[in-house]
Amino acid sequence: MMQRRHLVLGGLALAAPLAASHGASADAQDGLLFEVSREGRPIGRHRVLLSGDGGRLTTSIEIDLEVRLAFVRLYAYRHRNREVWHGTSFVEFASETDDNGERHRVRAIAEKDGILVEGTAGRQVVALDHMPTTWWSRRLTEAGRWIDTQSGRILRASVTAVGRERRIAAGAEVEADRLRLQGDLELDVWYAEERWVGMEFRAQADGSLITYELVATGPAAAASTA
Repeated sequence: MMQRRHLVLGGLALAAPLAASHGASADAQDGLLFEVSREGRPIGRHRVLLSGDGGRLTTSIEIDLEVRLAFVRLYAYRHRNREVWHGTSFVEFASETDDNGERHRVRAIAEKDGILVEGTAGRQVVALDHMPTTWWSRRLTEAGRWIDTQSGRILRASVTAVGRERRIAAGAEVEADRLRLQGDLELDVWYAEERWVGMEFRAQADGSLITYELVATGPAAAASTA
């Protein structure tokens, strides 16, 4: 799939994605809930929760995936990430990942002269325009340079507008713009205005198609245990 992630049967970190425009205040129960599928079969969920307090915006990201063959678990992935913004300015994120038993932690903090990143990939300072790979707002695709929220690696890719398409998102038909990332990241992502509504990519390990379908938003996404 991509250098950043070893997806399904080799690591899957799509940390992740939200419902409000970047920098807007949001209700504490706002959110997005995606069903994640591998070759059309559900393997778990990816949830993003938004809370706003004045100009401060916090996103909490939860990813839980499992690939099974009959009663045998072949692969399990768990990712948790908390991300903070002030207006449209990135402040920090901290993540923990269990990638089929391989554990990772990353911390990134914006300072005066750059973003200090510490994680599996080491310790470094990068320019303030780098974005976390969490996709919840279309704005996160604009810089072309990202901090991998699983390892702390720095990733670069081109972003191309493929066109506008109709998609089903949370039970309704929407018009969404399809963007294609190519480089260290290889994926297609869909946005209806600022709202993240879908994603797909090929797993590096076996070429299987991984898809994201938005199944709930707002309070329903926050409350769902599906």
